[in-house]
Amino acid sequence: MIRLQRSFAAAMPDLAVPHRAAPCPDPRIVARSDALARELGIDPSWLDTPEGLALLTGRIGADGAPCSTAGEDAAGGAAADGVPRSAPVSSPATPVDGTPGTPSGAPRLSGDPFTVAQVYAGHQFGQPNPELGDGRALLLGDLVDAHGNRRDLHLKGIGPTPLARGGDGWAPLGPMLRELLIGEAMHALGIPTTRGLAVVETGRPVLRRGPVPERGAILARVAASHLRVGSFQYAAWHLGPDAVRDLVEHAIDRHWPEAREEPVPALGLLRCVMRAQAHLVAQWMLTGFVHGVMNTDNMTISGETIDYGPCAFVDRFATDACFSSIDVQRRYAYGNQPGIALWNLSRLAEALLPAIDADADAAVSAATAVLEDFEGAYLRAWTDGMARKLGIALGEDADSLRRGDGADKHGTTGQGMDAGTNADDASSAATTRRAAVRALGEDCLRMLQRHRVDLTLFFRALTDAELAAASMGTGTEAGTNTDTDTTMSGSVPALAGLFPDSQARAELDAWLARRRHLIDTSASGIASGIGGPRDEGRAREAGDEGHARSADDEAAGDQGDARSAGDEDDTREPDGSPAPARRRSAELMASANPVVIPRNRHVDAALRAAELGDMAPFERLLAAVRDPFVHHPGLEDLEGPGEDDGTAFITYCGT
Repeated sequence: MIRLQRSFAAAMPDLAVPHRAAPCPDPRIVARSDALARELGIDPSWLDTPEGLALLTGRIGADGAPCSTAGEDAAGGAAADGVPRSAPVSSPATPVDGTPGTPSGAPRLSGDPFTVAQVYAGHQFGQPNPELGDGRALLLGDLVDAHGNRRDLHLKGIGPTPLARGGDGWAPLGPMLRELLIGEAMHALGIPTTRGLAVVETGRPVLRRGPVPERGAILARVAASHLRVGSFQYAAWHLGPDAVRDLVEHAIDRHWPEAREEPVPALGLLRCVMRAQAHLVAQWMLTGFVHGVMNTDNMTISGETIDYGPCAFVDRFATDACFSSIDVQRRYAYGNQPGIALWNLSRLAEALLPAIDADADAAVSAATAVLEDFEGAYLRAWTDGMARKLGIALGEDADSLRRGDGADKHGTTGQGMDAGTNADDASSAATTRRAAVRALGEDCLRMLQRHRVDLTLFFRALTDAELAAASMGTGTEAGTNTDTDTTMSGSVPALAGLFPDSQARAELDAWLARRRHLIDTSASGIASGIGGPRDEGRAREAGDEGHARSADDEAAGDQGDARSAGDEDDTREPDGSPAPARRRSAELMASANPVVIPRNRHVDAALRAAELGDMAPFERLLAAVRDPFVHHPGLEDLEGPGEDDGTAFITYCGT
């Protein structure tokens, strides 16, 4: 058995409304993550016991232990008017493992509820909403996992809380399964995320999309915490500077202890969150993920992705991709996400101003200086990720920055490329190489958009060609001419097949030549001529659609460069096998370019089947996305986008 703690309620009682989940008529687990359970120190089989089901349905006793008894005491509900109030806090809890001091007998639900609904505010689609919060969710508490990390355990779909704002508080099965599925996929892709521990069908019907009831469900979600930008906005708007400072202390203790080393800890917190979000959104963009509802109450302080309501993944690459039924102005379209992240961080900075400096002008100036580093942090994270997708080694500086140790003791990462050489670039060669990678990646995405090419299929076809070459020692790497085909793309039919006509393939050939040249010169340590001044200049023009060259310009200017580069670098061992640099290139790509993502139409089909009682398609898709970087025999149909029925794909939030 486990016993939860109440760290958040203890630290911020004015942001916690004590409330108890409604009983479930007939709870049963329909999906779970055994790996996550083990991370939490929970035997997965224990979740099927009465105590485990009590945990997953919010039946937590006053001592923080799951309560499996049938009787309940109705006392201690949330404040009738929904106004946040202080909650009695139990002493810090420890695991219940039969050691001396463990209470005997099953705990009962009596007294003030142990669980709380969290209060927050936020900007929704750019408009301030002063009172939001967990309208259908509860924070059960927190625990320390098997790795020593403190994690929140949270339920969604438990019925209306005092913060429900007129909603019924229930959740249908499909959206809860979606959140578990996408969270598992994001985790497997290496993207920071909240995760679903289990989905429990409640036995309660829910009305959503029509007169026919849907099966109700609860999602048990695990997160580093549920602190959001909106948490700070509520504190600033309603509770005052002292509450903001208390929340800063709690967030630093929970997530960013290094922020305390700064002269102004609140400014250090802002810097840490800025860097984490820059890295997170860069990973979204590289994977083609569209969150769909980037309101400030959906941006975490920890840097994890949260709330997978109307999310989707881009198939055919398009910067304006938008799938959410409620985003009618396309505010949260794929290409807008980095800018929206910075906008949200600006709202966080506004909330933090009283804790940064008593002088308002000084506080604004200091916060602005931190936010001005966002673009550089984002571009560096994006360029590092794109280099891996392209199989181009950037050196140890990229690896250190991905780990987060490329900053000084105050978290400063230096200016972006647009402001000159970054502080941790050891030489101008590294800067030139990084600029060339960025330009190559941006031109690749423009090419994919012009020809409506599938993002995931393109990068995986490129990867599989490199893997085949590395394993067989042949000259069929993408971007290498063969005796039987005079085009670069012709050596990789799967890649060439993604482009519709000869003109598009000519553009692809030119791009492949540039990539091969950059790989070869990077591997041999040649700084001069890496992309040339032309690529470096275009890299400084981030986001300028007008600087893309035509396919003819690409073909004329780059194929010769690549051919000469091939003469400069011997990429074979004496026995004819690929040189280590080529093998490393293939390995980089294989770890960065998934075979399987949660394709929109596959997800939709799996959820529809689950709603009708057939969990097999969902379980099949879940198994594939949990291991996304390999081809799965028998699951090849999940690698592509699925059958296109000609209609635009639309997602719904499920509330």
